[in-house]
Amino acid sequence: MTLIHIAAYYDSFEMFLYLLSLGLSLRQPSGASYYPLHYACAGRAKECASYILEQDPEQAQLEILIHLIFYLISFFIFL
Repeated sequence: MTLIHIAAYYDSFEMFLYLLSLGLSLRQPSGASYYPLHYACAGRAKECASYILEQDPEQAQLEILIHLIFYLISFFIFL
């Protein structure tokens, strides 16, 4: 987990923007392969989550697709 993930989780919006200005990415994966959006949602960080989705709306579409794929895989495995 990096500082941008921590800032997203705790909804530290000013720090989040500062870290982005330093070149950190909205799609920076953590060691567990989670993005800042995942941490913002886990921490119920509305300001950071809203900002991420405004700046990179494709992340919401990717999340839905990924969850659908995992759901279908798990469905067929347990048949």
